[in-house]
Amino acid sequence: MAARILITGVAGYIGAHVAVALTQAGFEVIGLDRLPASQRGVIGRLQHVCGDQLVVDRVDLREPVAVLRSLSRHRPAAVVHCALLGPGAVSPLAYYDNNVHGLTTLLAAMTAGGLRTLVMASSSAIYGKPALPTVTERNLPAPLNAYGHSLAACEDLLADMRAADPRWRIAVLRVFQPLGAHDSGLIGDYALGATDLLAQAFGVATGRADRVQLHGGDWPTPDGTRVRDLVHVMDVARGVLRALEALARGIGSFTVNLGSGRICSELQLLATVERVLRCAVPFVLGNRQEGITEILADSRRAKTLLDWSAQLSIEQMCADAWRARRLAQRGSSASELTTLRPTPGSPAGSWHGS
Repeated sequence: MAARILITGVAGYIGAHVAVALTQAGFEVIGLDRLPASQRGVIGRLQHVCGDQLVVDRVDLREPVAVLRSLSRHRPAAVVHCALLGPGAVSPLAYYDNNVHGLTTLLAAMTAGGLRTLVMASSSAIYGKPALPTVTERNLPAPLNAYGHSLAACEDLLADMRAADPRWRIAVLRVFQPLGAHDSGLIGDYALGATDLLAQAFGVATGRADRVQLHGGDWPTPDGTRVRDLVHVMDVARGVLRALEALARGIGSFTVNLGSGRICSELQLLATVERVLRCAVPFVLGNRQEGITEILADSRRAKTLLDWSAQLSIEQMCADAWRARRLAQRGSSASELTTLRPTPGSPAGSWHGS
């Protein structure tokens, strides 16, 4: 019988791609999500890709009784926690309510059910604005905003859980900037009203906008624009799979960076979009905003512990994201599309959590 893994935030960007990776590897996936109206359409497309290996419960992670009921009913071998509110919330209260309160409720339910194996998708935001651009897991957390502070609080809580009960097996994955989408085009990052650089570039390509606005061109980088570490979201999902396998091998709890370590400035990303879409993407340099100039992942620890490294290129990220956003704009339904046949993965039947 295939191992059963519970994923919180399964309708979110990272959670949905993790569900795909795990089902393709042979796991049975239980998804928890409160499913606001803006995300309900994701589930039909996700189930089209994952098939009957995915079951979704509509549960608000902040409701203890509902979370405990779902864990008791499904009895998963491990939990992958992706239900973390990302950048863009208006109030700090939203971050602490969703991220810290939600994790507290989840851990309480796991403790009550005797389940102590967890993988959490954290973020490079925990590093803040580093003195040197390349960061390792030894860098002390120095978040710049409420989002990063809430993630630091979550990581502190997990460390305290491990200290209080050594039976906990916890993997914290500090994800750098994920881009791209599943190659079916059904699952992707295509929120309406998005203003990220790719969304702006795709708006130009589809005639919805006439140019992209960059936040300044006088940053202390080779081309004057900000530099980021971009990693394909399916590489991130594969990292989650490898983390589960590592915990099953009994290597103990760990924290690793999941990033490509490749330098990519905003202008380089726009140039890649132009090559992939074969069209010009005009831009204008707007006012420079306060923020992080450059941050890159040192992911050698992930390579050592998990045998993981980023495999997919920035070109692939752009091509996959473009496919997903075009399908979303056309309103294509899951029944109209053909997905790739799942590829064989790890022998999920031999995986044992606790």
